[in-house]
Amino acid sequence: MKKKEKKNKIVSYLVILFLIVAFGCGLWYKLANRQVYIPDIPNSHNLSSISYELPTGIITVAEEEKMDKILEGLHSLNLSTKTVSVQDSPTDVEDIVYIRFYYKEDAVGNLFIYKKNNKYYAEEPYNGIYKIDEEKYNYIIDLVKESE
Repeated sequence: MKKKEKKNKIVSYLVILFLIVAFGCGLWYKLANRQVYIPDIPNSHNLSSISYELPTGIITVAEEEKMDKILEGLHSLNLSTKTVSVQDSPTDVEDIVYIRFYYKEDAVGNLFIYKKNNKYYAEEPYNGIYKIDEEKYNYIIDLVKESE
């Protein structure tokens, strides 16, 4: 009887070990193959204006040359993430700046930059949440201020 109990214990341990390894492999595969998100920065030819809503007020840029400078600056950040945004706008954040891209076809694109828990982020709704540092945060704000 003891041999049979010992054999059953070994089989039980092997089944548990197999399940743990299978779960670990599945989790690893899922995490390793997550989609990478990059912000959808438009082309100035498709825009009528770009608007920044800062704590000091709203700044709107409508000249194509100035919009190009802003968009090139945003592209130069080379943002990418595996963290998806699942809401219209960030919540429970500080120092938020709304950036709106007004398309010629009456559509609007949004990009938010903000501080949360002493870390900085850029977020495009239903696309990605991108970690940035304070220097990039200030750089994004300065892009529009330089275009005034």
